[in-house]
Amino acid sequence: MAKRGTKAYEQEIISVFYGINPKRRRVESVSQQRNGVLSKMNDDSVLVTHHVSPGRKAETEIDIVWGLTDIFSTPAHSWNSDYVKQKRAELEAKITAMPPE
Repeated sequence: MAKRGTKAYEQEIISVFYGINPKRRRVESVSQQRNGVLSKMNDDSVLVTHHVSPGRKAETEIDIVWGLTDIFSTPAHSWNSDYVKQKRAELEAKITAMPPE
């Protein structure tokens, strides 16, 4: 862990959000840094960032900016836990049950 008050500390990823991209019909993730910046890698490998304004919820911003639905979050250190694997599987099952476009 980086030292409090440093740039590295502010840019440390603290949460990971998962949600369904209904257009692409897949589960995608968005990371949140301690300083409130959300980041997501696009299909063309470009990192897109978005700052969450004070008083706004990250989930709302993720829905608005990237169009993800059914969002859940987890602390960054738990991204590979059994709970997250189960929740991701539930999202995948929901995608499978979605009617074709």
